[in-house]
Amino acid sequence: MNRYEKVPFPALLGTVFLERLIDVFFLFLLTFIVIATQYGLLSGFMAEKILTPLFSKFSGAQNNAVFLAIVLTLVIVLGSLIFFFLKAKFQAIYTKLMGMFKGFAQGLITIRNIRNKGAFIFHSVFIWVMYVFMFYICFYAFPETATLPFGAVLAAFVFCTFGIIAIPGGIGAYPVILMLTLELYGTPKTTGFAFGWLA
Repeated sequence: MNRYEKVPFPALLGTVFLERLIDVFFLFLLTFIVIATQYGLLSGFMAEKILTPLFSKFSGAQNNAVFLAIVLTLVIVLGSLIFFFLKAKFQAIYTKLMGMFKGFAQGLITIRNIRNKGAFIFHSVFIWVMYVFMFYICFYAFPETATLPFGAVLAAFVFCTFGIIAIPGGIGAYPVILMLTLELYGTPKTTGFAFGWLA
């Protein structure tokens, strides 16, 4: 796009970031629907098997908060001193960075300038509907999963998506999360695990 349409790279990066934000919105919308419709069955499972491991991934940073604060303070002080003494040289870098930031912000607000907002909304919804149905088709591969309710499909889809977020590509975590989710709906562990690798 940058090469052929001459769109500035920071603006393109902003639109990519915006697209990811829209994906996060749809993921949380589906999560809300799943929890709201199956709260009794899934609330404990989500807290124990999904959220706790996800948050523990980032807990190391919290344990070193004081150390990080000291390092950050030293970096700011040192950076300020360097900037003060080499202000003229940094002016050009600062101008370039601000230009990139403005371009990025411009990319983020492109949603206001979309010519056909209806088509944009339709395709955003359509993509996520297709994600779910692509996943749903796999349920017909095994007799044990072919008769599961659509609520089980949505729950497995949502929890596995969080698994992909927690571990790059969901390698290893995806089949295990799927197995544990389907177990709540009476699917044997071996079938759930095999289904996870198939999906």
